[in-house]
Amino acid sequence: MRLSDYKIEKSFTSTNGVCYITTSKLDGKRYFIKKNIDVTYGSENDPIELKRKHKQDADAWLNYHNQIRKEFTKLGNGTGTTVFPISYFVDEGNIYELSHYIEINKLAVSDAEKSKPSDKKICELEPDDKIRILQTSSYALKQIHALGIIHCDLKPDNVPISKSEMGGYISKITDCGDAIFENNIPDESQILCTEPYWSFELAAYKRGNEKAKSRLSCKNDVFAMGLIFHEWWTGDFPYYEGRDDFVELYRVVHKSWPNKIKIDSSVPKWLGDLILDMLYPEPEKRPSMDTVFEAIKTKSYESVIKQSKKTTEVKPSFDELKKLMSELPKGEEINKYTDDSYNYLKDTITFIKANINKLQTQAQVDKVTAKLKEAVNALVVKPQDNKFKKIEDAIATIESKDLSRYTSESRDNLLKLVNFAKRQKGELTDENNINRLYSAIVNAYKALSIRNDFSIEVISPLPAPYTKVEILSDDYVMAYYGESGKIKLLADNAIKMKLIRRK
Repeated sequence: MRLSDYKIEKSFTSTNGVCYITTSKLDGKRYFIKKNIDVTYGSENDPIELKRKHKQDADAWLNYHNQIRKEFTKLGNGTGTTVFPISYFVDEGNIYELSHYIEINKLAVSDAEKSKPSDKKICELEPDDKIRILQTSSYALKQIHALGIIHCDLKPDNVPISKSEMGGYISKITDCGDAIFENNIPDESQILCTEPYWSFELAAYKRGNEKAKSRLSCKNDVFAMGLIFHEWWTGDFPYYEGRDDFVELYRVVHKSWPNKIKIDSSVPKWLGDLILDMLYPEPEKRPSMDTVFEAIKTKSYESVIKQSKKTTEVKPSFDELKKLMSELPKGEEINKYTDDSYNYLKDTITFIKANINKLQTQAQVDKVTAKLKEAVNALVVKPQDNKFKKIEDAIATIESKDLSRYTSESRDNLLKLVNFAKRQKGELTDENNINRLYSAIVNAYKALSIRNDFSIEVISPLPAPYTKVEILSDDYVMAYYGESGKIKLLADNAIKMKLIRRK
């Protein structure tokens, strides 16, 4: 099977690949194809060692994702409520994911997504229609979780809602190609997902906290689905302090819990309680999708977390705090952390020991436990003195940039080098080879070409106090105000603020 076996009707770039809507030249059917830009078999011109490494990584990736694909087949043929890859193929060193193309005339979540002003948004539907949407999507997700699979990239775009021929509303779960096994979590660099919908534990793992890996489970999807439920019902995220900073939502939710997270008053109380429990910072305490489905089916839910607080208020439990204290770094392990980060942890421990007898309620114990967790998560490992550090610094600089403004061809070349360099850490020791790899990365970064096909444009004149808007990608802009103020915004929010418009 080759890409040339398909007639490409449309192509576009996503966060982790190049996507094609195609028609097969063999059977005349339409298929959705995604080209993986993170893992490849390399090219014929690659050095033997690099070629061998590419093959090893690509074979491992294909084996892992083919196992997931095989599990998905227990849900059907990939055209039902769950749309998943039906096969993978390799062409000229590139890995392609093949799925059935499903025509979905999806309903809009926000005004910016509407095809025409008269279109209805999901939040404008009748309550019974919205309940039906919540119920069907919950059922589809609980089936995925029953396979031991985490979807890992749930967002409204990947759970489209459309109207059936019978007049009812249906939901599908799509884009399952980045799903992972709950009992076999891959390296964080292989988990590709959309940041505003990260759970707290996924954010910690993506930020380098290896301990958070053991807490990753299907409850990550429950968190994301809680946000989606609120968006479907109201057209927006729940209210929280700092809500313009969507990318940091998982952090804001965790720090603000529970008093500063507010469910919109239009949401029924039972559903509001359910969403709050789905967004709970501790994944172990969030309800399962089986529980979520039953609650929506019966239109009733009593918060387990609230009940737990009521029953433990008189005699708080210190079990979680004690467990966390027993796992703190000690002995020689302390030396691997920077002085500043360990001193912060040490001061936190001193504070807790001095005030432990003053904690009278579970809320107070939970607050102190959260403070200790924050100090543990803030530990920074001392940089190692190695020749590879300049490559790591270059990669850190590149990963701090928004590359979506550049062409996919120039970005693909850079990301291939970056991913190869990550895999070489600890194995590449020859200084000449390190210098060559560093130069290749720097030159690829300098060679990035800016796209000229953005679908949004800046409105002029800008409303006060904004002085300038920089387009970062089709999804994000940077808005400047005053003398030195700036804020990164989702394109949809910038449209609402009349800073930009769709072309």
